Amino acid sequence: MNPAKKIGYIDVTILDKKLKISSIRNEHGIYKDNKFYGIRYYNLDEGDSNYVLENLLPKDLHDKFDVFLMIINHENIIPHTDSDYKTVINYYIKSSEGVTSFWKLKNEDQTHNVGIKLDSQTDGRIYKFNDLNCVYNFKAKDNELWILNVKEIHSVFGAKDERIAFSFASKLDYIDVLKYFDNLKTNSLEGI
Repeated sequence: MNPAKKIGYIDVTILDKKLKISSIRNEHGIYKDNKFYGIRYYNLDEGDSNYVLENLLPKDLHDKFDVFLMIINHENIIPHTDSDYKTVINYYIKSSEGVTSFWKLKNEDQTHNVGIKLDSQTDGRIYKFNDLNCVYNFKAKDNELWILNVKEIHSVFGAKDERIAFSFASKLDYIDVLKYFDNLKTNSLEGI
């Protein structure tokens, strides 16, 4: 089973209000010459979070996902697993031609001996390329929705510019979210 799946396309112009960022939720990267390079997740104020959820996800998922604005200002994000959340739905506002790749450990028996936990991570880790084999990749386009299994090792490479996405994060299992959207598509076609 692929660790990511495109589930649709929505034109961002439906979001016709200026959104307010309330704070930085977390960041992973480095500071060089007093500038941050890496990935940051921003909290939106509560009203704006609800507005984005209402416009981009089905209503019965609203209480199961947290919404953040994700901004990546570096062309490459090293292989890692996310902390806390199991599944993410990214709505790519600006994809910048970055390629998301998923990886498996070359030696699955050493799962607990490989990878490094950063201070900013809880149950996530980062990994070295020489310990990994690439198993899947995709290049999202602007305005696409993708479901990602963020407990699988993943990275982003080759972005031509800043990447911006609404990131809907959940503790639901990836397979359950996939099934939900598969059922949604099946049920929406029944009357045709």
